[in-house]
Amino acid sequence: MWWLSRAPKGSCTPWATERDFRDIPHAFAQSVHKNQGRIEIRQGWALSDERAFESMRHYDGWAGLRTVVMVKRERRARDNILISSETAYFLSSLPANADVLLYAALVD
Repeated sequence: MWWLSRAPKGSCTPWATERDFRDIPHAFAQSVHKNQGRIEIRQGWALSDERAFESMRHYDGWAGLRTVVMVKRERRARDNILISSETAYFLSSLPANADVLLYAALVD
């Protein structure tokens, strides 16, 4: 049985984003959806690096943790004006397959 859960606020540090994912093994996926005159761009980064886990608070409490996922959602109007932007972190027992995890995070 696998799981994917939104990370509790404050539990994931910007460890990877501070380094702009340089020299950190990760998977990346992006999807673009057009709907009702809006464009939604979703980007997902998935990492399985133990150093990232060690920087998180309460890391030992997540049995089976294999991957930390960062999802950025950006919604734009038809004329490319930014409507909203959101970054969310997820924890998962799945391997670092960004395509699968980005899709799974959509239901959140």
